[in-house]
Amino acid sequence: QSWYPLIPIQPDGDRAPLFCVHPVGGSVFCYTALSESLGTAHPVYGLQACGLEAGEQPLTRIEELAAAYIEAIRTVRPQGPYRIAAWSLGGTIAFEMANQLQAQGEQIELLALFDSLAPLPTYQLQADELTLLATFAGDLMGGAELKQPQEAIKGEDHALQLLQQQLPFPIELDSLKRLWEVFKANIDAYTTYRPITYGGDLLLFRSDAAGAPDHGWKQLITGEVQVIQMQANHYNMLQQPHVQSVADAIADR
Repeated sequence: QSWYPLIPIQPDGDRAPLFCVHPVGGSVFCYTALSESLGTAHPVYGLQACGLEAGEQPLTRIEELAAAYIEAIRTVRPQGPYRIAAWSLGGTIAFEMANQLQAQGEQIELLALFDSLAPLPTYQLQADELTLLATFAGDLMGGAELKQPQEAIKGEDHALQLLQQQLPFPIELDSLKRLWEVFKANIDAYTTYRPITYGGDLLLFRSDAAGAPDHGWKQLITGEVQVIQMQANHYNMLQQPHVQSVADAIADR
């Protein structure tokens, strides 16, 4: 089948659906526990990146990603108000979606971000390919590092082969390479994105990492930025037991 971004994680329920944008890796499995914690009354859909399947090419601009995802969510909810959430780099795509929808006259009822950094020059990742590969590996392994000194890695193919051997789940090398291409495309899209100010509110769930309390979002948001400090790290905040408090806060809103 041709690529279609909308993934029904839990499509049942009578509430307005929550649309969850993929993080940098492109897939939406990370939202399963959140959906389970919200319960069967809250429909949850994921927005998955293009490029994860053979023959697909990743989209390369935040504006392009946002427009494609808006078109997809309108197939199940033609009009707002909309509820949008995203983890990590997906927060920038969700932010752009909220801006585009608002420009189209739609109401954003909820924009919730999970440990997302604002798309500001302060947070842009400028790194060589091996450093990016190390970040990619850590993303797949929940923050762990490759068991190999970086100076001993002999290029991209060697690094991906080492990562394939160390992952806690089986994956074909071709699939891993596609994940890597999606990761790079999303990083490039984030780095080249030039945001405009959003005239709405933001609910930000922040991990226990160092840095600005609002992750820079108050520079881009004219409405209220509510920050919920989590006693969790970037990788486990959407897993139990932490995700239940995230679900409860979203349900309250």
